[in-house]
Amino acid sequence: MRPITVTVGPVTNPGSATSIAAAQTLAQPGQMLLAATPPGGAVVNTFQGNGSFAGDLFTLTSTTSGVLVPGTRLMAAGLPANCVVVAAEPDVPGNWVINPPAPTLGLRQVRGNQVTTLDVPREVLVTNTEAAGNSITVYGTNEDGQPIQETMATNGAALTTSLNFATVTQVVVANTPAGAISVGTTSQAESRWVNFDPWAYGNVSYQVDVQGVANYTVQITNDDPMSPTNPVPPDLVTWFPDPNAGMVGASTPQFAVWQFVPLWARVLLNSGAGAVTATFVQTGVVNR
Repeated sequence: MRPITVTVGPVTNPGSATSIAAAQTLAQPGQMLLAATPPGGAVVNTFQGNGSFAGDLFTLTSTTSGVLVPGTRLMAAGLPANCVVVAAEPDVPGNWVINPPAPTLGLRQVRGNQVTTLDVPREVLVTNTEAAGNSITVYGTNEDGQPIQETMATNGAALTTSLNFATVTQVVVANTPAGAISVGTTSQAESRWVNFDPWAYGNVSYQVDVQGVANYTVQITNDDPMSPTNPVPPDLVTWFPDPNAGMVGASTPQFAVWQFVPLWARVLLNSGAGAVTATFVQTGVVNR
């Protein structure tokens, strides 16, 4: 197999519980208002202003920047997920038809097509204390720019996504929350996944190098999102620490060999501002 190299880090933001959305208490289910500028990342949007909602109608009160046009995805506290502008209301200037319909929401800050880009693709942290019975969904993209989303059930403690998010576009609460919720990032990040050939020889050599200060763990799994018979959703994949103890909680370069072939591997950056690079070589695989 041609060597496959993956890198994770460096992270410019060591982790912040409010880097994506400041703590807020919603009076109804729906979207949270994301932060204007996340530490270490960036935010873009095509529109900012103020307005109110009622059913399939958005009434624009004032514009801070940008323009509102059909197709704009709207963000406002309490707004349903994936709410977009359909068209201008022809009979009433400043009114816009939206879909899906919204509950009656008084004057509030509204943004269009907001994309929050994190410093590096990483786990999203949702801080709340609500017991079971609610759920929170994070929408965004992965490191390849593909749309992803992950729904997490409340359990009385902070929630962490299993997926790495490169961008976050919406965070939606299914039911009226019992208390304040904030959204940020953990101090951890993961590399891209490396896929091995289960039909080839059972030997994989791999080397991990460290740039700067970083603590890492190589992880493996036999859960397979691409299985034709038993696919496991990416956010439900179970990852295990490398059986080679030297690759678990390590902070120095390491080399090892597996006498077996896992289906997938990745590198978890546990902590540190440095970067970790891993190169995997599987015996007997001919690239096609």
